[in-house]
Amino acid sequence: MHSMMKGFVVTGAALFAVIVPSSAQAQSQSRLCDVDQVGVFENRIHIKCVPIADKAYTKDIPYYAMRIDKPKAVVDGIIALAVGAKQTRKPLRIWFDFGDYKRVPGCQGNDCRRLVAAALE
Repeated sequence: MHSMMKGFVVTGAALFAVIVPSSAQAQSQSRLCDVDQVGVFENRIHIKCVPIADKAYTKDIPYYAMRIDKPKAVVDGIIALAVGAKQTRKPLRIWFDFGDYKRVPGCQGNDCRRLVAAALE
């Protein structure tokens, strides 16, 4: 589900919606993620995805992280979607910036990318 609202894209499923700036989503890539781990830290959240056999970069880049200084609704929504995906074993659609890891504390260039948005499909 996508709809434009005052320069934001609303993406979500069921009762949850994740709001991100439309420009951020337009510049990002997406993938399906079988959630292996959901982490909440002092300065970031992260999702660890199970590697996809035929996509080599998913083995090299299992972590997708977001600073927690984003709006509370975005951070809480992504956590809820990721936990829901893990519990129901449904794939989570994540949008990420493949070229950016430096803006997220604790995100290393060799295994992590900046998480932009998520939707439970």
